Amino acid sequence: MRSTLTDALPTTPSMTRENDCMDVLAFDTAPYTETGKFLGSGLAAFLIALSLYVLVTRIKEVELIRAGNVAAAVSFAGAALGFVIPLAGVIDHSHDLTDMGIWSAITLVVQTVLYLAVRMVIPNLDAGIEKGNVADAILLATMSVSIGIILAVSLTLYPV
Repeated sequence: MRSTLTDALPTTPSMTRENDCMDVLAFDTAPYTETGKFLGSGLAAFLIALSLYVLVTRIKEVELIRAGNVAAAVSFAGAALGFVIPLAGVIDHSHDLTDMGIWSAITLVVQTVLYLAVRMVIPNLDAGIEKGNVADAILLATMSVSIGIILAVSLTLYPV
C-alpha cells in the first residue's frame, strides 16, 4: 500500500473530499426564505391596502387615472406612500409574519380614518379631485404621507 502526504495528515470527518463537495452545495437558505416570506407578504399587504382604499373612497381613482386625471393620480400616490412608508418600518421591526400582519392592518385602519377625517373637514374633497383639482389632491396626499411618516416612527420606537 502506497502512502501519500495527505495520508499522514490528521483527518476529521469534515475534511474528506466528499464532505468538501457537500459544504459547497449546502448553504444556508434561511435568509433567502425569510426575505421571500416578508417580501411576498409585504407586497400582498400593499396590494390589499390599495384595493381596500379604492373601495373605501368615493373616488373612482383607477378610472380617473386612466382618463388622465392628475389630481386622482396625486391623491392615490399619496395614499400608497402613506401606507408603504410605515409598512417598510413594520417589516424591518417584525419578528414574524403575524406581527407584520397586525401592524400592517393597524396602518391601514389609521390611513383610512385619516381619509375619512379629511373628507369630513373638507366635504367637497372627493368632488374636487374628480374635477381635477390638484390642490385638493396635494392636500390629501400630504396628509397621507405625513401621517404615514409619523406612524412609521411610532411603530418602530420599540421592537415588537
